Amino acid sequence: MKPNLFNHTLLAVGVAAALGLSTVAGANTTSGETTTEVLVKNVATANYFVAGQKQPEAESNEVSIKISEAVSFSLTANEDDGKKDDDKNELLEVAPNGVVTFEHTLENTGNRDDIYTVKLTDVDAKYTPTTTYKIFNDGDDIATVTPVSSGTIAATGTAISVGKDQFVQIIVSAQTAGNKGNDKPTLKLSATSSALTDNTGSATPTLTNTDSSFTKLPTFSIVKTMTNGLDLNDTNDTATYQVVVKNDASLFSTKATDITIEDFLPAGLVMAEALGSANIVYSGDHKAGAIDTANNGAAGSDGFNIKGVDLDVGSYVTITFTVKKGGTGTLDPANALNHVTVTDDLDNNPATDNTLIDSTDSTQDNVSTFNPNPEQNFTTGTTATEPGDDSTQPLLTIKRVLALTGPTTKQVPPTTNPDGSGEATHTATITNSGQEKEGNALGELTFTLTDTDTTAVGTVNVVADKVKVIYEGVEYLLPTVTADSNGVYTYDINDAVSTDGNSTPFPGIAPGKTADIQYNVASNNATIGTTDTESAEEIVVTLLPKGEGFPTVPEITDTTQVRGLLLFKTQSLDANCDGTSDDGKFVDTEIEAVPGQCVVYKIMAENNSDTTKGFDINSLVISDLLSNFEAQASVKEITNKSPWTTLGSSASGLTEPANVTATEVRTKIAELKPTGTATLDFTIEIKTNRLTTP
Repeated sequence: MKPNLFNHTLLAVGVAAALGLSTVAGANTTSGETTTEVLVKNVATANYFVAGQKQPEAESNEVSIKISEAVSFSLTANEDDGKKDDDKNELLEVAPNGVVTFEHTLENTGNRDDIYTVKLTDVDAKYTPTTTYKIFNDGDDIATVTPVSSGTIAATGTAISVGKDQFVQIIVSAQTAGNKGNDKPTLKLSATSSALTDNTGSATPTLTNTDSSFTKLPTFSIVKTMTNGLDLNDTNDTATYQVVVKNDASLFSTKATDITIEDFLPAGLVMAEALGSANIVYSGDHKAGAIDTANNGAAGSDGFNIKGVDLDVGSYVTITFTVKKGGTGTLDPANALNHVTVTDDLDNNPATDNTLIDSTDSTQDNVSTFNPNPEQNFTTGTTATEPGDDSTQPLLTIKRVLALTGPTTKQVPPTTNPDGSGEATHTATITNSGQEKEGNALGELTFTLTDTDTTAVGTVNVVADKVKVIYEGVEYLLPTVTADSNGVYTYDINDAVSTDGNSTPFPGIAPGKTADIQYNVASNNATIGTTDTESAEEIVVTLLPKGEGFPTVPEITDTTQVRGLLLFKTQSLDANCDGTSDDGKFVDTEIEAVPGQCVVYKIMAENNSDTTKGFDINSLVISDLLSNFEAQASVKEITNKSPWTTLGSSASGLTEPANVTATEVRTKIAELKPTGTATLDFTIEIKTNRLTTP
């Protein structure tokens, strides 16, 4: 059968060749085919004699022949990308210096033979293409049928004779050179119909497809760290290394297949134990490799070699192993760098020169040949954190690097609920960028929470029994402590115990990991503030590492603002008593009115908490006691006007419309979100028989 054209609409043109006779021409616009019809009429005649006398000429009935000739063809790109009218093989994946294959189908869709000139144009300098073709009959299965003929298309173009009901499989095999990740070179393939070219005034006789490739390659990050040091005075002591090789995500990332990971121990060190599968842990989509025990990986050897590893984008492998003194050479602890190298034949084709070597030893790698992004190699103990960067460290380098980040601003109502709802939760992040686990021993890592407002009476305070450390998705609760006279709460992270029912001790923060300090703040009859500094409580969080090589960590300050419901009452004269302000201006100052006139009251409730830091107000009741004014005025009932409730865009659920009870004018709203408003409006009428005394 024909090759799968992936349901792409054929890009076809056609025209008929003139036969030199009177014609009737028509065009099929859906297929692009143009036909020419020639009508041949024929009447036979006969002459004869009877008894020597010439008779009238006899004519036969007329017969006619309609001759139709159609010239049309299509040129399609065969990448299955789901697009219609497809004239593109678009962004096919290729490795640096690899080969990309573009497939096309040229089909004679007319009813006569044709000759097509096929050639490549606009070829990017990164391509060296070879183009071949095979001709098949309609209905042939190109996978099993021998082609009618085949050949190679020259750089200047090649004329190919294609009969009606035949098609041509064209394959462009483009060798790339000098292309790096994210490169997108292009070339074009064109086919020109001889029959259409010969027909003056016909449609354009040339069709063109565009091919492009997308250069992709893995981006390896190699991080090698020590989890414990080596006691040089103990010949039996071991040091533990951890190697993490990750296929990082980038704009041009692709799966890494059949890679090799090698470790090269420095002079004076050997493997303390044989490397086994238990020492190798994979994360994400992968194929596990095999340890080359014939050459490396055994106890006493100078490193290891793992072959045949596959890592999808984002996946990584962690290799943990121990070393000890031994082997040849003299160990220089201060300069003993343990290097790791990852090797990847990018297209798994030995015939192409594109083997990527990524190593923590910058003198050995060639990443810049294929990857346009700069790579950093750290060898002093700094842990690589950016995609594609590598790091290792000297054997006895001890470097503790800690940071405390993430000061937060939260808001609480004047009084939080005793059950904890309404409390503000602050979170500060500890980042361990060093080489040692932190907080896995008492006294090694402590922190303090300092309440700066120690003179305030019961307003906003730390909830001492809810201080936690969150690490690797597990919550660890710290014991309840009491603040000292300076408002300082002191905690040792190692005292924390998991809240998952297992009472697991805090394991310590591993190198390259983070942990969150989380604590709550409660309020009790605090004053509502209308600015960022008004009624704001500051808590200073300080991280205090101790022991050998401890760093100084800058403190951070969290802020808790008191927010809640603000109520504003304004008024405006309504001399006509129609429920509408005379001038539309509502003021909170004194206005003048005479008996018989009316005043419109507007009571606005506002949730002055912030949309990102605040809270919802529920079951809000706005009311005004009649006793405030009933001696001098009464509520004026105006149809559809007074009293009434106006809800802002952040208010919802009018559970009690504005109404007048025996004692008050009131309304009830279900919810008032941060920055939301709700307004109760009503009109009072000054009595004509009012009391003469105020």
